[in-house]
Amino acid sequence: MSSLKSYAGSSAYRDMLNVYDHILDPNERRRLLLAEIDKSPFGWYHVRAVVVAGAGFFTDAYDVCVMSPAATGDHG
Repeated sequence: MSSLKSYAGSSAYRDMLNVYDHILDPNERRRLLLAEIDKSPFGWYHVRAVVVAGAGFFTDAYDVCVMSPAATGDHG
C-alpha cells in the first residue's frame, strides 16, 4: 500500500486511486477498475467526447489533405 493519498474525485468521478489502494495485485486492481468503468451509464459526457474526438480527427485529416498539395505547389 502506498502512503500517498490523492484528494481527487468528485460527485461525478470517484477517487479510484484511494478506493483500490489496498489491492496489491496490479492485474486484480486493473480488472476491478475496468469493471467499474463498464458499470457506468452512458451519458452526455460520452457523446461530447465522441464529438470532440471526431472534430479533431476531421480537422487533422483535412489539414493534411489540404496543406500537402499547397506546400508542394501541386494545385492541380
